[in-house]
Amino acid sequence: MELAPIVLFVYNRPEHTKKTLAHLQQNKLAPQSQLFIFSDGPKNSKGAAKVEEVRAIIRNIPGFLSVTVIEQKQNFGLATSVINGVSKVLESNSKVIVLEDDLISAPDFLDFMNQALETYKNEQKIFSVSGYSYPLDILKKYPFSGYFSHRGSSWSWGTWADRWSGIDWEITDKATFLNNSALQQEFNQTAGPDLSKMLIRQLNGEIDSWAIRFAYSAFKQKKLHVLAAKNKINNIGHDNSGTHSPKTDKYTVPLVTEAKYTFPNPIQVVPAIKKALLKFHTKHILIRLIRKFFPLKR
Repeated sequence: MELAPIVLFVYNRPEHTKKTLAHLQQNKLAPQSQLFIFSDGPKNSKGAAKVEEVRAIIRNIPGFLSVTVIEQKQNFGLATSVINGVSKVLESNSKVIVLEDDLISAPDFLDFMNQALETYKNEQKIFSVSGYSYPLDILKKYPFSGYFSHRGSSWSWGTWADRWSGIDWEITDKATFLNNSALQQEFNQTAGPDLSKMLIRQLNGEIDSWAIRFAYSAFKQKKLHVLAAKNKINNIGHDNSGTHSPKTDKYTVPLVTEAKYTFPNPIQVVPAIKKALLKFHTKHILIRLIRKFFPLKR
């Protein structure tokens, strides 16, 4: 099996970057894997020191087959960095595994991701794979290593060049989506009640997210994602240190290592898992709204 190259996006969090790399180095497939690190440039002179601190770390990383570091002179932001960086690596590779600088992985993360990418490489119905597992009770007795979902995860993901090339990053049906409440509702009911609002904010220029455009493209093409049933990833960036990461631990799930992987067949979403996922996302939207409008007195 040809291993997928790893693409890591870093910015200005040296301690998080160290932890992300340390966990990756503990993966048994790390010595056989190519690592590409994209370092975004500072937004201003004030932020240059932290960016340089991160770059001092990534310029000398052992433990991988090869390490290629791309240091950007200007600040592109995460969305442009991801789209351009992944596109560049996929010019010469058929698949890719992507991480950001605040994700710690289980020792078998690369094994799981490569096996999932290999298993579904010819299944055009599958849009992406991820090592993250949502904290759902129903998964505790689920017999397989992965499950199908209408919603993927940006906390570690892998995809193939042929799927990536079909993404409409410009969202050319913008007017249709903004003026079609039925389509918005279908997007929410299929993948999560927060998605249409995020896409509308993207289309209105309020946010700049590659992930919501990725999710919408999968939805339009009626494709699915494979998520780990036994968690391989945790996000350590929910400590107010990141640009897009408020403080929370609601998504934290213990890391689990497996001896072997079994993937479900045929490709179909388990209704009970879909229901649990939608309930999870709905619950946390309500919690955010309550905290916004009825903040606790301090």
